[in-house]
Amino acid sequence: FHVKPVHASIPQYVGSELHFTCGYEVQSISTTAKSIELQFKNESKRSGFVYLYIPSFSRAIHVTMNRISVRPEIVTRTPQVIRGNITYGGQIIRVYLVMNGSSTDGNVSCQFR
Repeated sequence: FHVKPVHASIPQYVGSELHFTCGYEVQSISTTAKSIELQFKNESKRSGFVYLYIPSFSRAIHVTMNRISVRPEIVTRTPQVIRGNITYGGQIIRVYLVMNGSSTDGNVSCQFR
């Protein structure tokens, strides 16, 4: 696994407090224009914050951790940049992930408007 290039209009995994090396803690990432889902490697017990970039200023954000709804914390908002008729910007959110070492642990999913 490797860290992907930054794109202002795509949700992205920023990082976490779970890492051993840059991105090694992530098993898979799936994104759409309005969602991001991460599966972390879950063979050991650990917990910490997961940071995500959401390319939206909306507070209508639904996050689940291991399929349970949780409330994300908005860490910061990026500046809004307008280039022609395209607007970029968004926010960095964090969610606390707890893994107990079971096969159902390690999933973070976020949908937004």
